[in-house]
Amino acid sequence: MSKPTLTLSLASIVSASILLSGCQNDDEAIGGQLENPPPPTSANFELVWADEFDGASVDTTKWEIQTGDGSSVGLPPGWGNNELQYYTADNISVADGTLVIEARVGDSPDPNFNYTSGRMRTQGLFDFTYGRIEASIQVPEGVGLWAAFWTLGSDPSPFGEWAARGEIDVMESFGQATPFVAGTAHFGQRFPLNVSASKTYDIDPTDGFHQYAVEWDSQRIRWFVDGDHYFTVSRDTYWNYYFKNQMEGFLSGENDAPFNENQHLIVNLAVGGNPAGMPNPNDADVFPGQLLVDYIRVYQCPLPPVNDGLGCENSIDEVDPFVITQGGDGTPPPQDVVINTFTLYDDAPGVLFSGTNSERPLGIGVFDNDGALTVAEVEDTDTTRGTVLEITTSGGGNIQINDPEGNTFELFGMGRADNNEFYGGELKFDVYIDSSQTQATALQVGVDSGFPDIGFTQVQLANLPSDEWTSVSLALSDVIQSNIGAFGGGPMNVEEVVNLIVLEPVGGAAKMRFDNIELVCGTPQTEPCGIVRITTVPQNVFIDEIDLFWTFGIGAVDSGSGFETYTDGSNPDGVNKIEWEITTSDDAVRDQVIDITFNGDGENGVWFIATDPQNLAGYNNGAVVFDLFVSDFGSDTNTITMQIDCVFPCTSGPQDLGRPADGEWQEIEIPLNQLINAGLNTTTVSAGLVLSVTDVNATTTFTIDNVRWEPFTDIVEEEVLPLSFFADFEGVDPAATALGNNWKSFGSVFTADGSFVYNYGAPFGTPLNSNSFANIAVGQGGAAQGEQQLILFNDYNNGDHGNGLFIEAATFQQFNLVADDAGTYTFTFDARVPNEGAIADPTIATAYVQTLDPSNGFSTTARVEIDLSTISSTDWQTYSVNFDITDAMAGQLLEFGFTSRTTNFAPSAIIVDNVDFDRAQPGVFYETDFEAGDAGAGEIGDGWLSFAAVFADGNFAYSYGPFPAPNNTGGFTSYATGEAGEAQGTQYLNVFSDYNNGDHANGLVIEAASFQETIFSASDAGSYTFSFDAKAPFEGGIAAPTTAYAYIRVLDPNNGFASSVDVRVDLSAVSNTEWARYTVEATLDESLDGQILQFGFSNSATGYNPSGVFYDNVNFSIVE
Repeated sequence: MSKPTLTLSLASIVSASILLSGCQNDDEAIGGQLENPPPPTSANFELVWADEFDGASVDTTKWEIQTGDGSSVGLPPGWGNNELQYYTADNISVADGTLVIEARVGDSPDPNFNYTSGRMRTQGLFDFTYGRIEASIQVPEGVGLWAAFWTLGSDPSPFGEWAARGEIDVMESFGQATPFVAGTAHFGQRFPLNVSASKTYDIDPTDGFHQYAVEWDSQRIRWFVDGDHYFTVSRDTYWNYYFKNQMEGFLSGENDAPFNENQHLIVNLAVGGNPAGMPNPNDADVFPGQLLVDYIRVYQCPLPPVNDGLGCENSIDEVDPFVITQGGDGTPPPQDVVINTFTLYDDAPGVLFSGTNSERPLGIGVFDNDGALTVAEVEDTDTTRGTVLEITTSGGGNIQINDPEGNTFELFGMGRADNNEFYGGELKFDVYIDSSQTQATALQVGVDSGFPDIGFTQVQLANLPSDEWTSVSLALSDVIQSNIGAFGGGPMNVEEVVNLIVLEPVGGAAKMRFDNIELVCGTPQTEPCGIVRITTVPQNVFIDEIDLFWTFGIGAVDSGSGFETYTDGSNPDGVNKIEWEITTSDDAVRDQVIDITFNGDGENGVWFIATDPQNLAGYNNGAVVFDLFVSDFGSDTNTITMQIDCVFPCTSGPQDLGRPADGEWQEIEIPLNQLINAGLNTTTVSAGLVLSVTDVNATTTFTIDNVRWEPFTDIVEEEVLPLSFFADFEGVDPAATALGNNWKSFGSVFTADGSFVYNYGAPFGTPLNSNSFANIAVGQGGAAQGEQQLILFNDYNNGDHGNGLFIEAATFQQFNLVADDAGTYTFTFDARVPNEGAIADPTIATAYVQTLDPSNGFSTTARVEIDLSTISSTDWQTYSVNFDITDAMAGQLLEFGFTSRTTNFAPSAIIVDNVDFDRAQPGVFYETDFEAGDAGAGEIGDGWLSFAAVFADGNFAYSYGPFPAPNNTGGFTSYATGEAGEAQGTQYLNVFSDYNNGDHANGLVIEAASFQETIFSASDAGSYTFSFDAKAPFEGGIAAPTTAYAYIRVLDPNNGFASSVDVRVDLSAVSNTEWARYTVEATLDESLDGQILQFGFSNSATGYNPSGVFYDNVNFSIVE
């Protein structure tokens, strides 16, 4: 393999610098001594380390070959990424000037791993800060092969664990079908609070050797591919926050931390893992797969000062000034840690959220161990400290900081006690140990959610100075995750913390003082931390005056004023419905009140106290409360309503109060939960109270006082909204960019043999008009579908369509299940194709309902499907499937929706409408009003069947059918209009004889039946009713000798289809002027299991005699 020639010009540069620095002009005649020239501002990178891989094996003076599954370096098996390989030295070789790392199948020394590969690093052999890192690499092709060339913060790192110590990914390739490589910087905090900045570069890394480089200095990191500068991350973006030690606690790194300390090189080829997808071990085109490295080189910039790495840009690859470093062009914005501090004690117990509606005073709790411990707040001899806490114990006892009312605290963003993830919370305090009275050996520091559920750690007093103040910092994760079960309890619950800190000397008598006790937490900007605010103070609306929070004040609108808002309650023009006045009450116990009058002028109106939108979600567990005195209701039927608005059209809607406070003061309390269930969004409250009356013709006079939002209420709103969903898409803007109404989409990618490759989506809101997932169709519905429908299709923006991969595009609704949701549900929808060929092989389309368990990797716990792949008709059809939700599914996710899986941009479109998910009717259920039927179609549809039996002189002659009930063919059935009553809508069903049968003219009797049919199950047993509206046509309807009846019938296929049940209602004399309601009743027991249930209409006619009867509003259901 040819090698590029290295030309190092450092010596000539240094020589020139020496000559220039020694040359001064001493000729006084031409001006005397000259100043030395300014120091150079640029230089060329200098090669400081390289491996050209020219030997016969890996140079172990430069590289350490890492082996195993990652557990040897403290990572979970799979190297912390769920990787599938076991690293061995045997998978790494050097040949023909090239490093070869080979991924193989089936030769692992560990039976838990099916693959082997190689990984090597320079830690301890070559560690460096700043420079240009460069390699020439060819990566293998194949799903699941994850090739990487990167750097990692070296041990011992002052920043602790990954990713606070930093990582620079010079190049990563994930074996994906779409060719690109990625460059990434990892920084922030120790996992799981790590963050990153990343960008991809479109290139096929498998088609040969490519040069990948990073230039890293004290200001920024730049990424290059084949000399093309494509990404920059500035030190304004990266940061770190790390726990240093017990004295200093958590610290923020310097401006360019963590990338201001040593890193080392790593090159590896992983198999599988979180971003790489699942490999196919049987794919001979993938395994063995080889990562090839021609060379790896590290350069550094020799320009003084040599410790910042600056000054050598453009000396190898040209820097693109338009690859900006902050914002734009896909580059990340400035970031930093966000630190929140909660004072628990400083001169006195702290007050959380002081000055807000969530203000929460803290208190000091004491466990005195039968008088052994005493606590006092004393003035310290150090006058700068003020008041401090002093404890004295003869042995045992502790003090706590907690809520004196006994309420608990919910911590968030600080980790949990029941796992070992390390977060950025810490307990900090100053302590003074009086050595003359202290024999204790340790200070035990804990946090609990009620004894014995406590976590604690012990600070050895031998490690602390005595007789002087010293600061102690303890990582909260270390505290709450340590010594679990020491007192017989379990892990403490961070969502129900009782004591924010417990301080207890152990091992003997002690006298100590404490000051500046704090709970501190730091997290990335996107993952906040803290103590959940609990609103504790009422938000006043009116108490003697309008609270300034309600910036608009009082107003009213009514239909008489064209719903224009008016704010003058005196009704100066005499045209307003509503008048009001703030006045002094005649009641001695009250001060200012508001008198309100609704005039009985027949207009509709509301009175309100309003503001700009405000977030009052902190009151969700509380109530809206006010005092009311009604002087005159104005009529016997009039009632008062209240509501809360949240920016039109958002509102709780009117809540009818009835007729309270008639002639006396009464406190009205409406739980926020009730208002939220009625539609209120408390994050955008725009009116603190809205009042109205129900009788617009009654003059109503009343007075209100003490209007406020209370944070707590004793009234429990028991209503649980049922699990249900319906969408007909009529309200969606066809030009919108998103479908809305909580529709979600998600993409998964598979190989042709069904192996998973990757997925995308969190999920995300379903897009519209983007060539992916969905659009709104207009004008493609029948009468039942209205004007707008939803058209669903694949994600044609995914380029892997052209790479032989199958893209499965899912669009669905998602709900969190609770125990009350248990039951059987029906998923129903209308569907058709937009045109012939709109869906074609190899596309597979489904409708589905499934549940996913988030506690088990979102595994599918139940699923039912309807195959929509073979839809070919442009006629609408209704589909439905039942799904059982069990008690065990509480806490799981319910999804119902649609998928299409296809490749190579094959057509995949279907149209759906009237999507309904609701609790299934028990037993057999059918209902129709025939309005959705297509009067122009050749069949009635919706499962209706027809059958005829022919008789001669009362004896059976022959039969035919069943077959789909025809429409407008002269036989059996047709849609009809023009004689409906108000209850029948527009369209109904006409049932008559088969006038296409010529035996009408031969004296034979044709019994024509049209009906619904289903297989009866033992689980359907019960008492049923078959109800319907019926009348004969005004003219030409049923007449003697024709007879007609409605029936419920069960046929036994194991007994020659003999009738097991046959219940009828005679309709021969049905009126031809008035619609009437009829009911057929039958009890169907478990013995009918597996038999054929029919319900419908029949007539017997001959000689072409009239036989028509109209039917509508058909219902067949179990009697509950």
